Amino acid sequence: QGSGNLRPSHPSVLRSMVCCSFVACAAALAALCGLLPVVETTSDIPPSLIEDFRDGKTEALVAFVRNQKKDVGGTAKLIHDEVKARLEKKTSFATEANAEYTKEIKKLNNMLRSRIRTTFKTANNQIEKQVKLFETCEKGRQNKMNEALKRKARYEEKSAKHKECRASEGELLVKKRHCDDLVAAHTKLLKESSREMEAYDIAQTQISCMRAYNETDFAYTKRLRNKFMTDYKLFLPKKAKHDNRTMRLEKTKGRCGAVTKAYLKKSTSCNRTAEKMDSAACYHAYYSQEACDHFSECRPMYYGGWLQAKQSAQKLTSPLFLKWNITSQTDCLLKMFDEPDAKKEDIAHCDNCDLGHCDDEAGEIDLYL
Repeated sequence: QGSGNLRPSHPSVLRSMVCCSFVACAAALAALCGLLPVVETTSDIPPSLIEDFRDGKTEALVAFVRNQKKDVGGTAKLIHDEVKARLEKKTSFATEANAEYTKEIKKLNNMLRSRIRTTFKTANNQIEKQVKLFETCEKGRQNKMNEALKRKARYEEKSAKHKECRASEGELLVKKRHCDDLVAAHTKLLKESSREMEAYDIAQTQISCMRAYNETDFAYTKRLRNKFMTDYKLFLPKKAKHDNRTMRLEKTKGRCGAVTKAYLKKSTSCNRTAEKMDSAACYHAYYSQEACDHFSECRPMYYGGWLQAKQSAQKLTSPLFLKWNITSQTDCLLKMFDEPDAKKEDIAHCDNCDLGHCDDEAGEIDLYL
């Protein structure tokens, strides 16, 4: 059917552009009265009206078709054939008679075309309604996916910061462990010197201060003095070494304390970043699943409604393509009455829709696939 086609307009959508479709007046009326199917027959039109119409009396037929509440089949074809027959012998009629004839026929033909458009519009509206419901379902899914994507972006941001943070933490940890080793080494040395200091103190308590028998005061005093002086000379280097080790340990602890503090601060910061990263990852998974669950719930329902509306529209409009072409051909024939030099081949051209005069669109049906 030359005027109907399907063409893709989106990766997941096919838009069915239902161009010029044609219906008999009966089909148009059926659309207004409940979208009844089209029936190809002229038996419902009284023969007397058809005869009057052939004689150029159009008013009665126009009134009959306009008032019908049921399908009147074959009207478009009847009008087309009679207009063509009249055009082929138009010279047999007065100019005024032809003008009046074409005026009334144009009214009737336009009425048929208008009702065809109405049928397409009704089909359009039904499909569009279902599409909007489906879009509501998709919007809900998209909103949740947007939330998921926000969390994904946050996760990627925190992940990069976490990686950088852990690298810095690792460097500080190496320094901290080196400091811990230094503190342990200095502590070990200090314990050794502390034991020597303790040994000296113990030795002092073991010095005998008892005076020997018949020992003079001078000899007694000199003996004690010499003993203490000898021990003191031995004590002083050990005391100096012990004090030096104590000082070095305290300095090392001071330096390493700052390193340990910096490490603990960085580790705490990394842990917080890790928590935010993990939270973003969890929410990304949560909202992604929510989007899938939402779509799986509403899609079958709205898809079914759209599918039913699409099938109904296709069934309703499929007979109208030929009807619309016929009314377009009739419109072309009516224009030929104003062409004084119209020839038989010109008249025949009106029935050739490939020439483009049938391309007016009766309506557009969007079939989202």
